[in-house]
Amino acid sequence: YGEWPEWFDKSWKSSDYYRTDHLCHGKSNDDAHWCKWYHKARGAMTTSRYNVKAVMLKNVDAEDNLFGTSSESKSYSLVPMMAGQDIDDGLCAIAVGKYGEGSVSFFGDVNAEDETCTILSIIARGS
Repeated sequence: YGEWPEWFDKSWKSSDYYRTDHLCHGKSNDDAHWCKWYHKARGAMTTSRYNVKAVMLKNVDAEDNLFGTSSESKSYSLVPMMAGQDIDDGLCAIAVGKYGEGSVSFFGDVNAEDETCTILSIIARGS
């Protein structure tokens, strides 16, 4: 991944690679994420868990972490010894941070799943 986050004044670092549940941190105006319009966008996924196999980021500020792990997140795997592992709280599958007059985004999904494509299109539209 190189040092691309630094190009945008972000401290984001590559972290774990798992399939797990992520919670939306942009589901209401009271959430920490700066993207206050996300939860109002047509098709926005806010109430259900977003389950995705992703390369995740760490060191993502709360206001940039749109979909991240919680203390309840566990690994999903067909390999028995890898299933059900605790996943660190605060890892991030989708980060959207402010940069200048725009934003910088990270989508860690490795399978281009339908839910990710929907979230990506909402972020790209900006409403």
